[in-house]
Amino acid sequence: MGGRAAGLAYASSTLHDEWSLLNNVGGLSKVNQPAAAFAYEVRSGLIGANRMAAVMAAPVKVGAAAFGQATSARDPRITQLALRLLF
Repeated sequence: MGGRAAGLAYASSTLHDEWSLLNNVGGLSKVNQPAAAFAYEVRSGLIGANRMAAVMAAPVKVGAAAFGQATSARDPRITQLALRLLF
């Protein structure tokens, strides 16, 4: 998720930002300041494919910590929760 990932046709495995929590958890290793991001993605051609997400990431003494949630806008039971602490 996120604007940068969408701009790269979701080839986001090499990005190092707060969205790495949902795209590639190894990318959190380069987080050097606290960040929060929120997204709502509308896919008008695919009924029920809209998504919304929120992530928060911050550096900690030994690495990075992050928390996030991504949910289907049509069916809130389809949810991805993530909590990571990287060393």
